[in-house]
Amino acid sequence: MSAAPTPPGDGGAAAVGRVLVTASLILTVAALASRLLGWIRLLVIGSQFGASRELDAYFAAFRIPDAIFQLVVAGALSAALIPVFQGYRARGQDEEAWRLASSIINLVVIALAVLSLLMAIFAPIVVPIVAPGFDAPTTELTIRMTRVMLLSPVLIGMGAVVTGILNSHQQFTVPAIAPLLYNLAIIAAAVFLAPIMGVEGLAVGVAVGSLAHLAVQLPSLAKVGQRYDLTIGLGHPGVRRVAWLMGPRMFGLAAGQLNFLVSTVLASGLPEGSLTAYNYAFQLSQIPVGVVGVSIAVALFPTLSRDAALGRIGDIRRQVANAVRVLIFVAAPLMAIMIVLREPLTSVFYQYGAFGQLAT
Repeated sequence: MSAAPTPPGDGGAAAVGRVLVTASLILTVAALASRLLGWIRLLVIGSQFGASRELDAYFAAFRIPDAIFQLVVAGALSAALIPVFQGYRARGQDEEAWRLASSIINLVVIALAVLSLLMAIFAPIVVPIVAPGFDAPTTELTIRMTRVMLLSPVLIGMGAVVTGILNSHQQFTVPAIAPLLYNLAIIAAAVFLAPIMGVEGLAVGVAVGSLAHLAVQLPSLAKVGQRYDLTIGLGHPGVRRVAWLMGPRMFGLAAGQLNFLVSTVLASGLPEGSLTAYNYAFQLSQIPVGVVGVSIAVALFPTLSRDAALGRIGDIRRQVANAVRVLIFVAAPLMAIMIVLREPLTSVFYQYGAFGQLAT
């Protein structure tokens, strides 16, 4: 007696499930490694500088280029580009997909370069607004580091677009490695440059790490058959669609960046080391989100985009429901543990070298 025939689509759904599980595993491991390196980065920096005004200046300087990147690229562009790019590919329009990708890369580079240049020129005006509580020497230090780190939005922005394209091709490993190199560059700068250049060596590390973040992904982009050209494509329907989808997400990100800006403004007027302490506490609180939530979302999003383009609403519902169940099962206990053990965790994670008990 022959086996019952497999219902249409079941094999495809199983294959998608296997891809999702594999991708989630890769991204979770990479996220854990990234968080580990992020912790080592903060540990090395904190052990050298402690909760000091120098480190306050570094975090204030980092806020400006990071805000540019977060608003223009970060979640907004990735969330908008992947579904449109995947839509073209799902319909067999690879040429249009790559024309869209080229246009987005070029527009991102132009936008970020112009914004970064303007911020570098007007840094003596912008920095006192972001950190009004700093004294004159700390303000000057912040301005210098801001100008160095303004190289990073352009490089990281290009890297983020490439990450989105690679994820659309179900390529997750190399994009997951890119943030690790970014952290490693800053750690290396803290070890080798900071003893020579002081805290400004960290700013150089941010710029070098941003370059590494982009460079490591370019060979993989070539392997998936990228066809880059210098088109701007403002009239391309895909570009307009991406811009339309970015709008709501950008407003949401702007609210988050405003929160960071207000925190920086307020902390700059508090006792020395307050801004550093805030940033260290925030990074620790993001572990559940970064390790579990982001990993699942990044792995799931390309599949959802493809299913949406093909009208597979039932598949979308099932994938989202499974992701939510995994998120609740893993993230909720992790958050509870961190709340209960906040004091010993902070001490274990950060209290080394110049980062003493008071900073903890």
